[in-house]
Amino acid sequence: MAILSVVFVFTLPDPIRPKTSIGSMNMLAAIALILTVVIKKRRAMFLQKAQWKAIHYAVVAYTVAVLVSLLYTQTIQDSTPLRILFSGVVMFWVSQEIQPTDRQKAMLIHVLGAVAFCIALLSLLQVAFPDLMNSIASTYLRGRAAYGITVEFNRGRLLHWGVLVFIFPFFYTSSLLLNWRARIWTLLYVATGYAAVLGSMIISNFRGAFLVFIGASFAYGLYAKRLGYITTKRVYYIAGLFVVALIFGLIIAKGVLGYNLLDRFLLQNSNRDVAETLGRITLFDQALTVFQSYPLFGAGYGNYYSVVWPFPHMQYFSIFDQFETYPVPIAAHNEFYTVLAETGMFGFLSFLFVICLIGTRLYALMFTQRLSHIDTLFTLTLGVSYMTIATYIWFENMYPQNIVYLLVMGAIATRWIKPRVS
Repeated sequence: MAILSVVFVFTLPDPIRPKTSIGSMNMLAAIALILTVVIKKRRAMFLQKAQWKAIHYAVVAYTVAVLVSLLYTQTIQDSTPLRILFSGVVMFWVSQEIQPTDRQKAMLIHVLGAVAFCIALLSLLQVAFPDLMNSIASTYLRGRAAYGITVEFNRGRLLHWGVLVFIFPFFYTSSLLLNWRARIWTLLYVATGYAAVLGSMIISNFRGAFLVFIGASFAYGLYAKRLGYITTKRVYYIAGLFVVALIFGLIIAKGVLGYNLLDRFLLQNSNRDVAETLGRITLFDQALTVFQSYPLFGAGYGNYYSVVWPFPHMQYFSIFDQFETYPVPIAAHNEFYTVLAETGMFGFLSFLFVICLIGTRLYALMFTQRLSHIDTLFTLTLGVSYMTIATYIWFENMYPQNIVYLLVMGAIATRWIKPRVS
């Protein structure tokens, strides 16, 4: 479930149901819920109000707000977000029913670290074999994910095949849990991983995501250094990899995409780097207009693209027809505005409550001295990951499946990580 929540939504080649990764998430959530009810019966935490904390009420309030938003609309134009939210809410509750050992927590860190590594490698393959990867994207990725992969590449930008900017801290922590000198394969994994993660972020040509990545990486390094989990020698080693990745990344991006981050920061293409960036103001205004039309309960969860008008001057090539352009509705490029438009003031306040409670819990844990070694690293990883999310969603939208990752993160911070008793 954690892996599916940070990679793109895709179609499964197997003809047997479920036929999509969304279906897999729903199936996993249903199985987890059934197992919890069968095994724990009335001892399940979600049935005991005495164990509820503020975040549990916030998640319930947000779920109710979403359902109410659907009651006040005639139809659900896209049921995908609702199905994914179901998975996220179920996993929020049932993941709190287990108390993993330190070894199991470390295993989860390594798994998500490997996923970050794989997403970075897929992004680099996009540069090395664009025709092949675009073909795979249009065949197996669903909807806007496939559209984004192919179109953004044609526009000189590299859209990652998952939310690398959210989970790269897991690779950092995974590398710290490994003994780099243990065997040559470990050192090769670490060196290749850092090179791939750093390189793919540089080649991507997304200014905002790159700045968030750099800021979060710097914060991670400072905190890890203060706690003694990273040595000065390793800092120099990683900094050297970053310099090499930066130089080669800029060169590769310029050669393959005809454009690189340096060009973007120097505003070489004023239409794209200035006009389209400032166009977010128009998109924000569009989302606020929807909110003004549906102020209390919103236009309906998943209905945003059906209630905003397409921009005639913003025409893109379809992944199915590379010769005919057509106008498309554009995302609000701000998660808060989208939530406000789809679920109204009720949903927006409850969503903001969820975000703030997760953040305050992680902040408190990061400055708690009585955590085990693995819990300290786990808190550092989740804290930096949360920082990237909280920054990123001010100028971009999360993908629908990321709500699962966010809610599971809240569950982990609430129940899995606890200070040791003195």
